[in-house]
Amino acid sequence: MEENLIKKIYTAKGRKFDFNPNIKIYNLGCGGQDYPGVIGVDKIKSPLAKIQHDLNTYPWPIPDNNADIVLAFHFIEHVDDLLKTFREMHRICKKGGRVIIEVPHFRYSSAYKDPTHKHFFTCKTINYFCKPNHSFTDLPFRFRLVNLSIGWPATNPYTLKYWVKKWLLKHQDLYDNLFYIFFRAKILVFELEVTK
Repeated sequence: MEENLIKKIYTAKGRKFDFNPNIKIYNLGCGGQDYPGVIGVDKIKSPLAKIQHDLNTYPWPIPDNNADIVLAFHFIEHVDDLLKTFREMHRICKKGGRVIIEVPHFRYSSAYKDPTHKHFFTCKTINYFCKPNHSFTDLPFRFRLVNLSIGWPATNPYTLKYWVKKWLLKHQDLYDNLFYIFFRAKILVFELEVTK
């Protein structure tokens, strides 16, 4: 699997999916999102949801080690149990599979405007599921953080914004606590690799 799927998926004009048709991709909580070759999963009955299921009910009706890529675009902030959701994403992914998570940054006002949001995310929230020997948990599953983007990932490398974002990645706590007032990113995008 490519090392940086975020760069492949996110463009200046939106998301694009140009993957080998043999790659199994699931879009969790797909809502109105329709991407070619991607299996939508949602509790709302829709032609876009090829699997209709309430993702707060575990286990999900997806076989173990089945997914090459799992997409969670503005989904995980809505779930009841974050730990069970991450456990399920890990279970359905093949070893080396990827999980792409897009969430509102916790300081962006829309993170709080939606009363169905139950979880809020800093640049480092996902580290809870990635760091080996994390002092707060003994999770039986792990991910490896491959990439993080503060704001929309597709940024022209010849702009100041690109270089500011690159610098902010090295100073994530400073960004979350202070620099957000100068550079207001609406979203965070994480790319995780499943380790088994």
